[in-house]
Amino acid sequence: MTINLDIATLSIICVLLSVCYCIGLFLIQRLQPSVCGINTIATSLLLLSLSFFFLSFGNDVTLWLSKILANSLMAFSYILLLMGICQFRGFSVKLANVGFYSFPVLVVGLTYFTFFMPSTSARVILMSIYISTMCFVSIIANHKGKSIDISPSTVLLSVGLAIQSSYNLFRFGWSLFEGVVDDFMHVGNVHQLAFVSTLLMIILIFFSVTWMLTGRLVATLHNTAIKDDLTQLYNRRALEELIPTEVARALRHGQPLSIVLLDIDHFKQVNDTYGHQIGDKVLSTIGSILKLHTRRDDLSFRYGGEEFMVLLPNTEIEKALIVAEKLREEIENSRMLPSKKDRCTASFGVTQLRDEEWQSAVERADVALYNAKENGRNQVIEGRVNLVSTVNGEES
Repeated sequence: MTINLDIATLSIICVLLSVCYCIGLFLIQRLQPSVCGINTIATSLLLLSLSFFFLSFGNDVTLWLSKILANSLMAFSYILLLMGICQFRGFSVKLANVGFYSFPVLVVGLTYFTFFMPSTSARVILMSIYISTMCFVSIIANHKGKSIDISPSTVLLSVGLAIQSSYNLFRFGWSLFEGVVDDFMHVGNVHQLAFVSTLLMIILIFFSVTWMLTGRLVATLHNTAIKDDLTQLYNRRALEELIPTEVARALRHGQPLSIVLLDIDHFKQVNDTYGHQIGDKVLSTIGSILKLHTRRDDLSFRYGGEEFMVLLPNTEIEKALIVAEKLREEIENSRMLPSKKDRCTASFGVTQLRDEEWQSAVERADVALYNAKENGRNQVIEGRVNLVSTVNGEES
């Protein structure tokens, strides 16, 4: 079956689609200036549209425009696409050197097969293998990127690139055995369908990138809602969302769940003496200490103004006391205040959830924290059901 597609018309369609999506990405970049790579991807689409624009003139313009410049712009657009994907997905942009280093060789090859040994088939073979390689390397950058994105959106991007890479690889093999091609503007179906694969790639790139950006925006909004701006720990709203799940998991699997409450000692005095900026620094530093010196599965919350809570899943009270003591030492040894002689300390109340309501365990930890304050501060006290004792075993 013969599909008669006009090369000039296909080129103009590619131009229009590339320009539209290019403008869309540039506008998205203005709305999210902190995201890297969008402008680079948009620029690659712009160069791609220019290459198809010059290609659409066919034999009506000089060979420099329709053959050398058009194909060179197209090849360079794939280099920028690779670089943009590296930036956007958080992969090393050094991978784009694969394209930059091979680009001059491609241009020399295009020039040679245009003026010195004219061959449309040779130019098609060169471009097909180059495009296929750039798309394949882009898939690697997309797959190994460190940015956290919605999995289906990254798969969609790889699918678009894989379609283009695979088809150009097929086109490369086809061209090797096709025979002589006299005029690219009157080539067969295989070369005409290459434009269709390019259109699919452009569409899937745009939708996958916008999908990823939407996912990142939703994640940012969610984090803003459940995290404290100053300490970057979970806030009280997150506590209400996460605690039922953790308690249910602990009870269902029969695992221990320990609670650590801590309160900064003399925090009002810190604010009165050094100002609220130093007070904010203290809160931020303690937030960093809690994140750095707890496990990935542990949950740290800003419980109140200067009060924090750490939830330790699958942790017995004995280990929880060790964790609390370590945190106490880290806070005491941290230089948070301008004065070398003054140090910031914290008091701790630690308990383990028993066969009881969550609030009952929190109240027990709160009582232990109160006793730590009353007994001289800067210490860890265990909150027991009928007894409160210090971490070193001295009862109070």
